[in-house]
Amino acid sequence: MKKIEILSAVFLTICLVLAATASAGSLPTLPSGKENPLPILYPELNSKLAPSWVTEGLRATYYATIDKGVNLQGRAEAGEAIIQADVVALEGSTAATSTSMYVQGPLGRFRPLASGGFGSIVPAGCGDFWCSPKVLAKVKERNDDDVTVIRGPVEVAGS
Repeated sequence: MKKIEILSAVFLTICLVLAATASAGSLPTLPSGKENPLPILYPELNSKLAPSWVTEGLRATYYATIDKGVNLQGRAEAGEAIIQADVVALEGSTAATSTSMYVQGPLGRFRPLASGGFGSIVPAGCGDFWCSPKVLAKVKERNDDDVTVIRGPVEVAGS
């Protein structure tokens, strides 16, 4: 299997570290009102075009799990979901996305989470599941109070 370095792994690592440091049950609070800190840390993302593979109609699907540990009653809490993010429109340096979430029902089938969908207007250079490779290539590794950036090889689908 050949290993490829995917710059978007930097984006994912940054987002996961920031999400892990947020207070329980809340999103990161940023002065800008935005949930994604990358365009604040790297302002050039606000004017970049989307990578060539990001096109209208593109759908990214993620299988996600969460383990919240043991609650006060001694019960383990965990869950799983499927998250689908669609690029609805792409114009210049702006993108519109729609995200839906599906949770496992009592019979084991995934069903839409009624309050789990939302839309976003994002810079085309850094959307809900992508970030400009040209900008990420210039990002230096760091680990401080604001953000952690780690680079490394990533295997995707065995290649």
